[in-house]
Amino acid sequence: MSADTAPRPRSRPSRRASVACAAVAAFSIAACQAAPAPATGAPPTGAGPSGLPTQPAAATDDASQPTDPAAEVPILADDAFHRTSEATCREAQPGDVYALEGPELPTMKVPGYTGLSIVVLEMRGQDGSIGPPPPLPPGQAYYPASDSPVVIEGATEALPAEAAFASQVDLLACVALRTGESASYSGPDGELTIFALEAIVWMVDRAAGTRLGEPWVAGGDLSMLINVDNLLRVEGSWLLPTDVRTGIAYFMAESGPLGGAYQGGADGYVVAEFDAPPDIPTGTRLLPGYAFVVRLVVLGTGTGSIDFIDLLCAPSGTVAGTPLRVSEGVPHDLGRFAAESIDVRIEGDFIESTLATGTIDAVSQRARDCGVPMTSGWMAALAMSARAEGDGYALYLP
Repeated sequence: MSADTAPRPRSRPSRRASVACAAVAAFSIAACQAAPAPATGAPPTGAGPSGLPTQPAAATDDASQPTDPAAEVPILADDAFHRTSEATCREAQPGDVYALEGPELPTMKVPGYTGLSIVVLEMRGQDGSIGPPPPLPPGQAYYPASDSPVVIEGATEALPAEAAFASQVDLLACVALRTGESASYSGPDGELTIFALEAIVWMVDRAAGTRLGEPWVAGGDLSMLINVDNLLRVEGSWLLPTDVRTGIAYFMAESGPLGGAYQGGADGYVVAEFDAPPDIPTGTRLLPGYAFVVRLVVLGTGTGSIDFIDLLCAPSGTVAGTPLRVSEGVPHDLGRFAAESIDVRIEGDFIESTLATGTIDAVSQRARDCGVPMTSGWMAALAMSARAEGDGYALYLP
């Protein structure tokens, strides 16, 4: 379906859902029922008439045997958990929650939590009335992947930390929904007005019941093309749900970089025509608006550092000359990093495992000749695989 009037979509990479092992619940084993006390004058327990030890009599009462704990109810069917989680979220809800306009991501990262549950509380409609959240069929936002511990057939991707049972949950992601911007789309059935569905999210320590950090607003980005199958119809309105999981993963510090090469520039991470080689060799014509390319190379996962940061120069829109090496072995703190050379200063943050954003400043004339402005934002996405080669690296498609 094409848009007559719709905002320019923000480029985003595809993300692969992954499933992490959930924490195992600890159960206590019921103690055996105590045997009755011996009658007065009977031999001491454990001794026969001769005073020699005797074997205890075999237990015949089934109640005296250890029993297996009752199986836990899956979290999706655990009504008691949902009631208590909703109450906890409401107790920690920020004041005037629907007046919040940002930020788009959490302002802090809080690692150490391992089990998550997303609690969708309510929705404010276009007329300002607040009611229950819209029902979400399988495959829509807020539902986990089919290979998640929480299995819903036909569902989309999940966070690794989403828990299967209540005993595994130590963190609640509380969500209030509201309708956002709208756009009109034309199609076979005529014009359709679609509203972006925004989500205000605040994180709560389940045990303490206290809010962690500040809330953020996950915006519903209306695309140039809309798949009607992904829309929700609520009280006569068509809504495009937003995805809150990117911000949650960022908050839980699960958005560190994967191994590979990340590339992008000032206007986004799609820097060249789609038929251009992904390693952007010399002579590649970039898309309008691009004058340089940021390249981050991570040779392995879990190393806590970015192996190489390079700049590809394209002052006239065509990649030319030798790339500028900014730095090597740049450590990152939960995905955040900073580096500086005689030519540029660069800062960045992996807001997803496959996407980083940041700022760059030209320090030298050589950097400005390379195409880097005095100051600029940038976005880079995972584009290729990388391996060590000599003192540098080689790029390849997997």
